[in-house]
Amino acid sequence: MKRLQPFLVLMVILVILGLGACGWFPEKLHALEKSLVDQGLGDAEAWRVGKDVVVVDLAHSPVFRFSPTDINATGLDIAVQALEHVDRPVSSLSITFHEAESTDDPGTMHQLIYVVHNGELQQVDL
Repeated sequence: MKRLQPFLVLMVILVILGLGACGWFPEKLHALEKSLVDQGLGDAEAWRVGKDVVVVDLAHSPVFRFSPTDINATGLDIAVQALEHVDRPVSSLSITFHEAESTDDPGTMHQLIYVVHNGELQQVDL
């Protein structure tokens, strides 16, 4: 068993590194978060999850109070920025504006979903 132990440790390390390289672990998008905070859009959290999904969450966002047209325009602008901050293709994006803290209460948030189809962003109506 002693001779097998270094091999098992090496295998565990290789599995962890392999999963990380495959995109199984979420990747925080610090530059995008900083950019969104600097623009005054709220307290930003941005992640790439899986291999090809970007999730942006903005707590305490003034955008929450915008008109629906302005919310959609701001969301599209954020989606374009998000695509510029990732180094691999993205298939979909979720952007959520919260009135205050991030919660799942639909009365205090606006969520926008985009898919990337043929290189273009298309908003999904929920």
